[in-house]
Amino acid sequence: KSILNKPELSTQADFLSQFPINGSATMQNLIKNPINGVSPTSRPPSALLYQNYPNPVRSHTEIRFDLAEGARVTLEVFDARGELMATLADSYHGSGTYTIPFDASRLASGTYYYRLDAAGVVESRAMTIVR
Repeated sequence: KSILNKPELSTQADFLSQFPINGSATMQNLIKNPINGVSPTSRPPSALLYQNYPNPVRSHTEIRFDLAEGARVTLEVFDARGELMATLADSYHGSGTYTIPFDASRLASGTYYYRLDAAGVVESRAMTIVR
């Protein structure tokens, strides 16, 4: 499963739109509105993904997210080529704050991306694994 080799991503704007910054802002929006990428009339996100801790990662880390309402949640980790490395969550979660542990001890050093897909929000962040 790769997120980078999509033929429909023919322009830089198309490519940037695939990487959300927060619940409703993408790189493309951020370029248009450099304060936070969200217009003043935007609703608060129904899901919010936080930076993993610790980062950089030696062997284990935790990924935290909030849900304003119950939703089906998918939390996945990808390598820099867009290959799926792990699925950390793929089920319904009620509203609240969740902390998901991630054992990265089997992954090589490098930059990895984790993506939350929940309640109509898709959000991604980067983490660095060091050995």
